[in-house]
Order: sequence, then C-alpha cells, then structure tokens
Amino acid sequence: MANTLEVLIVEDNNLDIQSYSDAISIVNERHEGNYRIRPVFKKEQAEAEELLRGHDWAAAFIDLKLSSDNIVAAEEGNEIVRQIFEKLRFPVIVLSNTPKQIDPDFPESKFLKICDKSNVQYTDLFEEIIQISKTGIIEILGGKGIIDDYISKIFWKHINKTMDYWLEQELENDEVKKILLRYTLSHLQENLYRNDAGEFESHHSPEFYIIPPINDEIFTGDIVGYENSKYIVLNPACDLVIRNYKAYLKESELPVRNSKFFLLAKLLELNEISELENLNTSNKSRNKLDKYCKKGQYYFLPPFLDLKGYLIDFQNIKSISTEHEKEMDIIATVATSFLKDIIARFSFYYSRQGAPDLDSDHYYPLIVSNYQSTDH
Repeated sequence: MANTLEVLIVEDNNLDIQSYSDAISIVNERHEGNYRIRPVFKKEQAEAEELLRGHDWAAAFIDLKLSSDNIVAAEEGNEIVRQIFEKLRFPVIVLSNTPKQIDPDFPESKFLKICDKSNVQYTDLFEEIIQISKTGIIEILGGKGIIDDYISKIFWKHINKTMDYWLEQELENDEVKKILLRYTLSHLQENLYRNDAGEFESHHSPEFYIIPPINDEIFTGDIVGYENSKYIVLNPACDLVIRNYKAYLKESELPVRNSKFFLLAKLLELNEISELENLNTSNKSRNKLDKYCKKGQYYFLPPFLDLKGYLIDFQNIKSISTEHEKEMDIIATVATSFLKDIIARFSFYYSRQGAPDLDSDHYYPLIVSNYQSTDH
C-alpha cells in the first residue's frame, strides 16, 4: 500500500495551481504503489492557517503574495511561514514570483527552500519531499510523530503515577517546568535505548555528536579547532561553568570560571599513525583499527559530516588559557551518553597503578603441583 503524503499548497493563481496538479500527477505515476502525494489547495491566508494544526502534513508550499491588489501582500505568505517555522515541524517550500520578499528571519535550509516560480521544476520539489519522507524524520518529529507517541506513554505511565510529588513541590513555576522537562527527557531516552526484544540498540555515528553545538562558550566535551589542529575539551564540567553567566550575557562581563585553563586532548587523524596508513575495507585493516581503539592511550571518535574519524590521544595533552577562548572554533559537542565514557577512560588512563611482575616460571609449577595433589 502506498504511503500517502499530504501536502498543503497555499496558492491563489489558477494557472500555478494547474502546474502543481500536473507535477503531482507525474510524480505519483513515478512512485505508484510506494508513495502518493495528496495536495490540499487553499487560496487565502486564513484558510491555510486554519488547516496548519491538526493535520499530519508532509510539507507546505506557500506563495508569498496571496492578494495581488495588496501592496504588502507578501506579509500574508510570510505570516504563514512564521507560524510553521516557530511551532510546527515539516518542510516548507516558498514558491513565489517575488522570493526576495521572504522575511530575513527565515534562513534557507533543507527544510525551508525559497524558489522563484520561473526558475524551478515543480516535479523536482515534490521528489525532494519524498526523499525527506523516506528518512522518517517527519514521522519521528512531526506533529503526530513517534516522539509524541512516546511522550503520551510517559505521561500516562510515569508522570501520572508521580503527580502527587509534583503537586507538593514548593518551587517557582519555571523551575518545576525545567525539572519536569529533564525528567521527561530521561524517560524518553530510556525508551529508546532498547528495541522491542529488550536488547540494547547499536548506535550510529550521528548520535555521537551535537552539530551545530548548542552553546557559544567552550564546555566539556566540545571538539574545538585551534592552530590547525582539533582537540576535545576534557576539564571537569564543574570547572568550566560560567559563574557570572547573567552578567556575562547582559553586561558583557568576561566569563568567570573555576578553571583558568582549557584541558585539551589532541584528535589524531588516522593517517598520522604509521600502522593505520592506507586503511581499506579488508578485515585485516579493520582489525588494525580495532586494536588501536582498545589501547588505553586512545579513544575512537567516529566520522560524521566534516569530521573524518579520529583517535583521542590521552598522552597528547595541551593546556590553553581561557583568555584564548575566542581563538578557538567550536566544531561539535560529544553527546553526554558518550562523553561520560570518554571522561571515565581518560581518568582511568591517568589513575592506573602499576604492580611488579610476578615470576611465572616460579609460581606456575607450584600451582600445577598444588592442584594435582588435591585431585588424589
């Protein structure tokens, strides 16, 4: 059975509506049996806004000018985009004869395309919507996505049974909201660690990183570029918290931290290690990399986007004054679930204690003798 993708099309010109319909017919024929685009046409701003919520849209196509006799008509289309951009989650294609009248607050991206009607193939745009749909991203994050299903389950199964506790808390409203949000997210994460059989899921490279980074200030787990090399920040998190954060934001004070230095471990490109030059897809080559990943000195960071894949070298440590923060570029942040293991491995590497070697030539014959004697 074909997957039906409902698409909202806000357009007041009948010729353009026909162009949409023709393109959809072509694309539906191409994907017959797999995907089917079902358009919903609206000509006015109010009608379109009424339909935005409560529908599981795969995408929206929006003309900026919906009233040709209105001097500020582009604001009608911009207002529809604004409502989607701020509160909803599906791709938007602005298809207009006046694309430059798009509000500059809406940056163009994979999920917000800005096209000139005279210079675009309608069929190509619908093909892109199908490709985005195939990734499952709208199914996960859309208005009626998988995450919403999980949150409903958490609401009735967990929050419902702990509500007495939250009602008794004598905290500011915003503080309770933040605590509840973290509490909900922790439950959501636990739901996603295992599959339906109860087994732990294998993770993939994109889950290792947060890109772009959330914070503008350097923090533990950030991957930074400095002097043509890449490093990961390994300070204890409490040492890098900005203690004067409000004054730092509002009054442009210099950040005050417990640590005066960033503790950086270098990321080695794999070809910097002679034994790992010329890696290929053979099992022998893979075993070489696995061998290095298991060495206590190194920790493997997987490839993703512009990150090629690296080894953290716990022996190659650099200490840089926090005064040089502006000289560093924050490239990515390692996700907390992986960062905890990196910090633990780093701590173990420097806290390990050696012991004298025992002479096995001396003790092994004694073991054999002792156990043989007990068998009789």
